[in-house]
Amino acid sequence: MNNRPGILHFVTRTLLIVLPPVALIVGLYLLVDPYHVVRGEAIESFDVDPYNTPRLYTNKGLISLKAIERRIAEGDTPDSYIFGSSISCYYDVDYWNRYINSPTTPIHFDSAHEGAASMLLKLKYLRDRGIPLRHALIVLDPEAISHPLSGDNIVSLDPPAVAGPGTLPRWHYSYLRTSTSPDFLISYLPYLCNGHYNRNGRQNVFEVQPMHYDVYRNEESIPLWDSIIRRRPEIFYTAHRLPAHRQFHCSDTARVDTRREQYYRAIAGELSGTDYHVVVSPTIGLDTLSSRDRRLLADIFGHDRFHDYSVSMAHIALADTNWYDRRHYRAPAARMIIDSIYTGRQ
Repeated sequence: MNNRPGILHFVTRTLLIVLPPVALIVGLYLLVDPYHVVRGEAIESFDVDPYNTPRLYTNKGLISLKAIERRIAEGDTPDSYIFGSSISCYYDVDYWNRYINSPTTPIHFDSAHEGAASMLLKLKYLRDRGIPLRHALIVLDPEAISHPLSGDNIVSLDPPAVAGPGTLPRWHYSYLRTSTSPDFLISYLPYLCNGHYNRNGRQNVFEVQPMHYDVYRNEESIPLWDSIIRRRPEIFYTAHRLPAHRQFHCSDTARVDTRREQYYRAIAGELSGTDYHVVVSPTIGLDTLSSRDRRLLADIFGHDRFHDYSVSMAHIALADTNWYDRRHYRAPAARMIIDSIYTGRQ
């Protein structure tokens, strides 16, 4: 017996049932484009007044890429870059430039939860397009070294322009899935209706920090919080509590496994001919690298270019006013690290 007509009939009916709602969902995603990734307006949605306009949590790697492309299009191609995860965001590029004397203003090329594979892709992106890289500062800490090699969600995925066009379907599928999830919609739809934004789901949809963004430098700052910390730190840290008791977590567990070692060696190869430094900064939890990882990374990048401050600059971790939260230290702490790199003072 030939069952082909029955199978075709079943498939046709299934498609007629499934395709209309799928087409509706995809159409709404393309039309509304809440993350501004379809029409290429991501940087405009990020560069807003933090006190009056909500900002969705978005992909900082994409924002970094768009900022660099804008500089190049304006004929002002940067030749000096700060790489890293969000812990690198508060490094002042103008302060860094006091030491490197770049004729063009340096720029950040960061992304959330930056892993070694993502950083390597960024370096290859610059090289493949003939973009000069005279100076580089790579900001790590023990926790960042343990990050996944590459991103796995809309905040940390590598943009297709960096990761390759073959990643475009996954990129848009991730945004489609997130922007149609109940956890997103129960916070985003009320904002569309009345302009008020709140956290109604399990996770924050909107950025909670009153962050200012400098698109020219791709640099972030939080002047309101900085002002409160300078004048009334007790008020700020009552609202943003930090760990009260801190002690060193010295572990012999290797964070740099075989795959990470391969990526870091490839990163060092891409940096050949570049004046660069690699920093392992302190954490508020006083995590440290194992002696094995410290030796390995110094061998890969060079003992004069690799700086492990996870122990030697622990005083940064011990002062509350150096921190915004449990993860991110402020610009004054970053300036102390930059000074130490180029002067040797700790």
